[in-house]
Amino acid sequence: MGPPLQPSLRERKKAATKERLYFEALELFRRKGFAAATVEEIAQAAEVSRGTFFNYFPSKEAVLHHLGERQAQATAAAVQTALADPAFTTRQKLVAVLRELAAIVEADRELSQVAVFEYLKLPAVIMADPHRSRFRQSLGALLAEGQRRGEVTPRLDVQLLSSALTGIYFQQVFEWCAAETPFSLGDQLERLVAVLWHGVLGDAQPAVDASIGKR
Repeated sequence: MGPPLQPSLRERKKAATKERLYFEALELFRRKGFAAATVEEIAQAAEVSRGTFFNYFPSKEAVLHHLGERQAQATAAAVQTALADPAFTTRQKLVAVLRELAAIVEADRELSQVAVFEYLKLPAVIMADPHRSRFRQSLGALLAEGQRRGEVTPRLDVQLLSSALTGIYFQQVFEWCAAETPFSLGDQLERLVAVLWHGVLGDAQPAVDASIGKR
């Protein structure tokens, strides 16, 4: 089997143009807000025509979808890394994945707020978003491995558990974005995993401390 084919010069230029449009759009969203930023401004900042923008993104909303896709890919990669480490328990792996994603969100508060608040205006889009589904499937794969290892109760459906965790994650991201004084998203997610783990597995561990949920 020969080496993988390298992208052509034309393909590399197209990829570079899309990246430039993507990053210029995000920068404008941060500075002006999603509604105020126009396609014309994005194209001008990227030094391309308005029509070129639409060759890569059918709308401004599509830029946010692309952001969601990147985050979904980060989730899948984090889960695969966690699954490959036999030394960690399923709970440790889950916390590691959620902390890695929290770090991505916390690294760019303005952009995270734009993405979350714009998505909330489009509930039908949220429910149909394939990236949210991929997020849930990635967590499901981690929990299924936990069941095989005897670390997650077999009494509960993995898909139900992954849906609950997905809901918890996005709800906490929203609270973090809406908070006047941002708290540690990673710490809060780890506390909530502890609560869920105690309830799901009936661990003989001490109850989670009273600081859970405090900002």
